[in-house]
Amino acid sequence: MKLRTKSSLLLCALVALFGVVGCSDDEPKNEPGADVAIQEDVGGKDDVSQDVSQQDTALPDDKDVVEPDLDADETGKDVDETKKDVDETGQDTDDSDVVEPDPDVADPDPVLAGDTCADGVDVTAGGTFADQTTTGYSDSNDPNRGPGCAWATTKEDRVYVVTPVLKTKYKVTVTPKDGSLYDPVLYARLDCEADACVAGTNFGKKGAKESITFTVEAAASMFIIVDGDVASVGAATHGDFTLDVEILEEFDAPDPDPEPMVGGETCDVAIDVTTGGSFADQSTVGAGGFYHPGRNENNCPGSNITGPERVYAVTPAVATTYKITVVPEGTYNPMIYVRANCAVESACLGGQRGLGAGRTISTTFTAPAGVASHIIVDGLWEAGAKDAGIYTLNVEILP
Repeated sequence: MKLRTKSSLLLCALVALFGVVGCSDDEPKNEPGADVAIQEDVGGKDDVSQDVSQQDTALPDDKDVVEPDLDADETGKDVDETKKDVDETGQDTDDSDVVEPDPDVADPDPVLAGDTCADGVDVTAGGTFADQTTTGYSDSNDPNRGPGCAWATTKEDRVYVVTPVLKTKYKVTVTPKDGSLYDPVLYARLDCEADACVAGTNFGKKGAKESITFTVEAAASMFIIVDGDVASVGAATHGDFTLDVEILEEFDAPDPDPEPMVGGETCDVAIDVTTGGSFADQSTVGAGGFYHPGRNENNCPGSNITGPERVYAVTPAVATTYKITVVPEGTYNPMIYVRANCAVESACLGGQRGLGAGRTISTTFTAPAGVASHIIVDGLWEAGAKDAGIYTLNVEILP
């Protein structure tokens, strides 16, 4: 019985060690660490005593107990968030090792702003723009020796643009870097696809400063092109420069509903401008359509489809040379021609066909002494342009 009791105690100690419960309290308990002999009945054979020597069954000290890894998941894998941050897709979201770009290091592949008219640099507000360059830029524009453009064959260029809310007069100056071999060519266009320019200049000298002045109508865009002269001896076709954009004048918004102009409807009631001058707020809106520029011959610009006209006259005492300039507003596309006899359409003293919406035109002629020469401001309808509008007429007496 004693042997049976010892066996039970040993079994309980073993199962307790492995976390199994359910031993009976009926059996007396022995001190842990005792040797226990277990008598087993083996298949009807004689009882055989086996001395089973057990190790000390005392529970281990706290220092020997291995604490579970609190950073392990159910599978036992380490998920320590300090080692690696992952999102739901398993991608590493730890940006602690991301190297931020050095702001003092230049972009090795910068975007060439102003390489074409489509991405011209906006300088509408004016100002001084230092450290500009055409080096590395493409040859996307050419003055093409068009009307109003600089006379030059060019190469690399850079484009700037102004789009004022109100009609604005600008002065633009390009100053090459000191000691530079760069010979800039400067011109301005309303349409980069057209050959004509509103203004242009080229001194054909390396390091020379270039400057132009022009007026832009409200909400219209003027493209300023800084180019380089290929033919300039000893000069470079590209280089560094400073661009100065100066606002000379900002005009008031035009009257959206102007009163019809009185006078100048026909040659019989022409407005006298013999002494010259500048006449603002002129208009062909509401005027009649009595005249045509005839064919493109004998100094006439030629067109059979024109808008309403306004007529002016000069009657000098002696033969006098005049320069007539029409500066339109908005999308008005003016045309101008001068006649010694209003009834004869086939002959003109001078004339200029419309160049497009908002484009300034001019003509020069010599008026004979003692008789009236009639200046007719007409209009040409084209896509995006109007054949009637408001304008300023400048009448200059030349020496």
